[in-house]
Amino acid sequence: MVERLKKIASECEYIKANAIVDEQGLVISKYEKPDVKCDVEELASSVINPVLRLSEIASDSMDENESLEEVVFFTTSYVVVVNKLAYETFLVTIIEKTPIYGKARFKLRAKLPEIKSSL
Repeated sequence: MVERLKKIASECEYIKANAIVDEQGLVISKYEKPDVKCDVEELASSVINPVLRLSEIASDSMDENESLEEVVFFTTSYVVVVNKLAYETFLVTIIEKTPIYGKARFKLRAKLPEIKSSL
């Protein structure tokens, strides 16, 4: 799995790190480039509880068939994208904050089916 995460990051210069995290915030697998300036494991595990809560709110306040697919938040230097995979696992991706960060999100979304199928 680390090789898949590494491949995704290598295909887009703006993706700095990827981590697959379970519903309890345990990092199952991760890859980070040497120039990332944050604690990837801590960040990835810390965002899961708020994401689960947002997922619950979306389900409760909308049609019960609705589910949270993606959460994006911005820091001073990075864009953090959390995608739901399967079986309450999530892909947390740290992208360099740049005016064209959408390019990295597009490439990431294209790889989600491949990641999901490997779980």
